[in-house]
Amino acid sequence: MSIENEWWSKLRGGELAINAFGLPHYDVEAVADFLEPWIKPEIVLDLGCGPGRLGHVLAERHPFSTFVGYDVSPQMVSQASVGGPLNWSARLTNGADLGWTEGNGIISSAYSVTVFQHLPAFVVKGYLQQLSDILKLGGTFVFTYAIGTEDTFLSHQVTHHDMTQWVIDAGMHPVRLITPDDHPAWHWMKATKI
Repeated sequence: MSIENEWWSKLRGGELAINAFGLPHYDVEAVADFLEPWIKPEIVLDLGCGPGRLGHVLAERHPFSTFVGYDVSPQMVSQASVGGPLNWSARLTNGADLGWTEGNGIISSAYSVTVFQHLPAFVVKGYLQQLSDILKLGGTFVFTYAIGTEDTFLSHQVTHHDMTQWVIDAGMHPVRLITPDDHPAWHWMKATKI
């Protein structure tokens, strides 16, 4: 079994259910405030939407945009689909493939919070490439990642240099944004489609 298939097989076991309930907790309104400047109207993608807490808030703030959340957990997609604004929908990813079929170059912006640190490098690189493909020119993807050397089943830290290179390799321009005091493991980056 390949490393990729082994990782997805383990994730599809009990780990996915255990780790898919909106943890760690964070101030959703504060994170929405932080992301607000990079949310461009039209079509916005939430990668790793979980139960939809952040996506619902941002969709309510931008009622004339379309928000699409993606998650690998059927339980999370089910929860995220309930009670959200009319301009919000959630979809199940197929492993490392978003399964986006609407065409490339039409997403205006995307974001992902506390997701990449749980994914191995091959999945992160795959998502970065797919996001670059579906973003409009000048579109932005704002995301968090964890700096360090830990590399275990659901904790994958990286160097800033590696993450920067992966973004460049995907055809986007990286800008390191901030490391919040209250979440020092989260490093924020903005990747712009060039």
